[in-house]
Amino acid sequence: MITAEDRLWAKVERGGPSECWPWTGTLTKGYGHIKVSGKLIYTHRLALSLATGVPLSDPRKALHRCDNPPCCNPTHLRWGTQAQNIQDAIERQRAKMPPRRQRRTHCTRGHEMPQRRYRMTCPTCRTEQAA
Repeated sequence: MITAEDRLWAKVERGGPSECWPWTGTLTKGYGHIKVSGKLIYTHRLALSLATGVPLSDPRKALHRCDNPPCCNPTHLRWGTQAQNIQDAIERQRAKMPPRRQRRTHCTRGHEMPQRRYRMTCPTCRTEQAA
């Protein structure tokens, strides 16, 4: 009987230990997936699960160190949280800080904003409008 592990590695182009091992099967939004027990699983998650012995039911995410979504090389992967995944994306400039979390430094008219938290309106504009 062909196992999920056999099906996974049959469609992974394995290279050297430091190289990316891309999934050569179907990709969705850049990520490989495979059906395991009737459920679609990301191929990088399955590869990390097989390498570490952590069950697929574990709630943690399989994070890429290489920023290459189809990569299934277990040495390029690590377990982490969604918050860590988002922070990695921001640090590696693959994503921007959500606007609600960015601190505004200047208003739309170019006035410098005070560095107080939650200041939504520009005090200089407010003063000019009142005059």
